[in-house]
Parts: sequence; C-alpha cells; structure tokens
Amino acid sequence: MIKIAGLLVLGLLLAGSQVKEKRTNEMIGTNKEIAVLRDTEFAMGFTVLAPGYPVRSVGVLRPAEAQGAPTLPEWRIAQWACRYNIAEGKARYEDNGYRYETESQRVEVSRYGGETVLELELRASKEYTSPRQEGEDWPHLLIEQTGLQSRCPALDQLESLRFTLEARIPYCVSYMEAPEAALHTGQTSMFFTVANVRTQDMYWFGIPIFDARYEQIREYMAEDGGKADASHKFIYIVDQAELTDAGLPSGGWMKLDIDILPFLQRGLTAAVDRGFLHSDAISMYTITSTNLGWEMPGTYDAILEIKNLSLTAILK
Repeated sequence: MIKIAGLLVLGLLLAGSQVKEKRTNEMIGTNKEIAVLRDTEFAMGFTVLAPGYPVRSVGVLRPAEAQGAPTLPEWRIAQWACRYNIAEGKARYEDNGYRYETESQRVEVSRYGGETVLELELRASKEYTSPRQEGEDWPHLLIEQTGLQSRCPALDQLESLRFTLEARIPYCVSYMEAPEAALHTGQTSMFFTVANVRTQDMYWFGIPIFDARYEQIREYMAEDGGKADASHKFIYIVDQAELTDAGLPSGGWMKLDIDILPFLQRGLTAAVDRGFLHSDAISMYTITSTNLGWEMPGTYDAILEIKNLSLTAILK
C-alpha cells in the first residue's frame, strides 16, 4: 500500500519469513554475484491473486509450453479492486509468447529475437462508471515476487545492488474532463520492501517509472495511509532525476542500470529519522519482495512495457 503525492497506492503484502541462514543463492558470472529475481523472462507464467480480500490464488496464467507444470510460477499478478478477473480472461498462445485479456486488463509476454517484453495494459475506462472520489479504492494490475530474502543477503554484505530495467509507455489516455491532482492519475513504479530480519518491520522503497501528472517524478517521503487497509509504513521514492537525465521519453524506452544500494540506505535513514523504524543498522535489513505495474486512481487507459529486468546482489 503506497502513497504517492497524496495518493494511497496499494502494493503487495510483505513476505513475513525471516532471512534463512542457508541461502539458495543463484550465482551468476562469479561467486560474488547473486541473481535476486527469478524468471525475469516470465517463462513459467503468473499465479493470479483475487481482486479483493482475503488474499488467495484464483488461477494461473502460463504459456502453452508450461501448461501443467508441477511447480508454481515465481511471479504473481495482483489485480486489487478490479471489476474483472484476469484469470478468467481470454487466452491466446503464439510461437513467440502468450496473452490473457479481459474487458479492462491485458497481460502479454512476447519474445523478439533475444529479448522478452512484458506488456501490462489496464483500461480504467472499463473499471469506473464515474470519476473516483476521495476514499474510494481503485484498480491495480501489478506483478509481484516474494521471498527475495532467501537470495538477497543483508545489506551490509553487499558491495552494490545492481538494478536494470527498460520501460516505456506506448500510450496513456485520460478519460477525465477535470482530473484532480490529489485524487486522479495513472502511475507505475517498481517497489521493494526493505525489512528488518529480526522484527520484520519494513519500509517501501520505490523506483519511479511514470506518473501521468508529471514529466519527471520527484523524491517523495511519507506515511502510507488514507484508508482502512493502509500499511502505515514509510515510503521512500527516489527522485527520478537521480536515475535518468531524460526521464521517460514520450513513446520511447527509459533505460535504467543503477546501483540502488545507496538509495536503499538513504531511505532507511529517512525512515529512522522520522520514527518509522528504530534501527538504521544495515546488517539487520534485506529486500523481501517487489512489485511493478499499474495503479489507476483516475480514469486512464495505458500500457506499460518492460524488458531486461534484473536485480543483482554483488558481495563484498
């Protein structure tokens, strides 16, 4: 549950398990590099969560070649407050990928040459019958992965934490005559939960991608609040200008290849300074989960495309 510029944004639930002493590290390149995210080609598909509470699985989206696989996908789809259920959507399988679609949602994975592109489309014009009012929930279409603490060491063990992502917005259309900036937008960020391995307390760390209200998204710090199911945890979103000079070019790709460890530490310090967390000892913290996708507090239709997603922990 995230709040951005006065907007409460629902994110994924914190994975509550502690960091395991014996990690199932996935080494890449050298024995100092660990791939924290799994299945970034989305080859095993997605477990789908129900649009409302209680949190439960309501289906699985898979490519044709993974139908009937005995293991669950690494990724989940959260579709909070949506009128439609993507698990009941129309499926289409092609040689280069797969697609699931409802009246308001589309999840599509396509392979072009050596690259895999994930498309998340949310058409809020099919979700709202009138402009959203204060306190009213809004539709989400997110991918999420939990259990990252089984692969990501404590932050003090890291030399760096390399994050890569390419993202673009092919279109974003507003169906609102007079949107209110404090209530209405279409936005997408990548969030990580940074948790204390002893107490399980945490804060939200955000990498901004797109917000229909702004050309570039500024640094943001606040409490997640505004409705009954808010987490009331601290949120820290990096100033987009520190990540890319150009922001997200209109219709073009934004390419990120950054060490996010200094920003994680900055967010942790801010959370402690504001009383949300009680210790800034980085030896007690690690990344536990992540989510990425659309949140539509306003009546917008939009597509997010991503590729080359990775998070690599580089040990000291």
